[in-house]
Amino acid sequence: MLTRRRLLAGLLSSLFAPLRVWAQPLPPSNLRINSMALSAKTGAFNIGLGAATTTVPVTGVGFTPKVVIFWWSGRTESVDTAGRATLVQGVGWATSATDSRSYATRSADAAAISATDSGHRADACVLEQGDGAMVGWADLQSFDADGFTLEILDAFVTDLRVSYLAMGGADLTNAASVLWNSAAGVVPFTQAVTGFGFQPDFVLNLAGNNFGNPPVTAANMQFSIGMASGSANRYATSHQARDGQADTNTGAYGIDSEFIAYPATANPTINARADFTSFDAGGFTITWSTAGSGFRNQTLGLKFGGNVAVGSLLTQTDTTTAITVSGLAFKPAAVLFLSHAKAESTTGTAQDHQQWSLGAATSATERTAQGTRDQDAAADSIVTTGLETDAVYMNLDGTGVVALMDLTAMNSDGFSAIMDDAEAAQTIVGYAAFGAAAAGAASVVTPRSFGLLGVGA
Repeated sequence: MLTRRRLLAGLLSSLFAPLRVWAQPLPPSNLRINSMALSAKTGAFNIGLGAATTTVPVTGVGFTPKVVIFWWSGRTESVDTAGRATLVQGVGWATSATDSRSYATRSADAAAISATDSGHRADACVLEQGDGAMVGWADLQSFDADGFTLEILDAFVTDLRVSYLAMGGADLTNAASVLWNSAAGVVPFTQAVTGFGFQPDFVLNLAGNNFGNPPVTAANMQFSIGMASGSANRYATSHQARDGQADTNTGAYGIDSEFIAYPATANPTINARADFTSFDAGGFTITWSTAGSGFRNQTLGLKFGGNVAVGSLLTQTDTTTAITVSGLAFKPAAVLFLSHAKAESTTGTAQDHQQWSLGAATSATERTAQGTRDQDAAADSIVTTGLETDAVYMNLDGTGVVALMDLTAMNSDGFSAIMDDAEAAQTIVGYAAFGAAAAGAASVVTPRSFGLLGVGA
C-alpha cells in the first residue's frame, strides 16, 4: 500500500509541476524590468571634492548605459531642498569615454553688482563655473555593468548634487555628439548639421554666448537648451542674467514651436531663433527665422528606431486635475522634463526673471528634478535654487518652491502627472519621452494635453 501511495504521489507531482511553476510569485518590485529593449534609470549623486584622478563610481543603475545626461543647480543636499543660494547650474552628457560635453553657468546671490558667468567644455560631462573661470570638471571614465564611473579632472569647489538620466539597451542603437557654429545668412535660410555618423531621431542642443572653441568662459549667463524628435515636435528654452549690473537684468524664454533660441545679453531680447526642419543621413537641418552667427552649439544625437517623442504640457492650478499625455506609440521607459517655469513665451520675446527646471522620471517612484531662479530688477541679486527627489518639475520664487509636478504613471501610450503643489497660473513644460516602439504603430504626439481624458488644451 505504501509503495502505491508513493507512486500515486509521484504521478500527481509530475502532473502538477507545470502549474506550480506558472503560479510562482512575481519578481520583487525592486528588480528593473526593461521596456522591451530600452533600459533607463534616473537618480542623483554627489560629485565630491576629490583631487584630480579621483573617481566617482555610480552603481545601482542595473544595466550598462550607452548615454548619460547630467544636470545640476548648485545644491549639495541629497534631500528635498530649496532656498536662496548662488546658482551653479549646468547640463552635460557622455556617450563614451571620448565623447562628452557640458555647459555651465554661475550667478551670485546677494550681490550688490550682479556677477554672472558661463562656460563650456568638450572634454567633461560635469562642469562647475566659478567667478570668471571654470573651477571643477569631471569626465566619464567608463560605462560599467551596473552604472558608470566619472573621473575628476580638476577638483570641484562645490560638492554638487548631480542628477542623471542613464539609458541603454538594444533599442538605443546610436549615441554621439557634435560641436558646430551657427551660420549667417538672409533669413529665412537653412543650415545642415552633420558629423554624427548616423541619422538621429532625437537631438538635444546646448548653446550660449561662448563663441570660441571649448574650453572657454565668458561674462554673462546666456544659456539655451533645445530638443526635437521631428519637424512638428520640438521645444526650446533660453536663460539670461546680465553681468555687472547695479539692478539685476534677467529673463527666460520657453516655446514649443522652435528648436533653438539664443538669448541676448539684456532681457527681453532673443538674439537668434531656429526651427527644426528634418533628420538627415548624418545629422539634421534647421531653418533660421532670425540669425546670429558664431554661436557654438553642442548637440547630442540619439537613435531609438522611432520610439521617442518631444512635446509639451501645461501645469495645473490645483492638485486634483490629472495631467495626461497620450497617443504615443509606446510605453515610456523614461521622460525628461524641461521648463522656464512660466506661461509660453510670445515668439521672440523673453519674460522677466531667469527660471529653469529640469527633471526626469523612469517610474512613479523614481524621479528627480533641479531648478533655479534669478530675480529681475533686484537691487541686490536674489537667486534661488532647488532640488527634488520626488518631483519632475519645480517652480521657484525668491525664497523657495511655489509649485511642484510629479509623475504618477507610465501608461501604454504616454504618461500621467499631477501637481503636488498647485501653480498660481499655468506654465508650459516641454518633455521628451523615450521607450520601446510598438510594432506597426505610428508615433503621434498630443501637445500640451491634460485632463482626466487627455483632452488637448
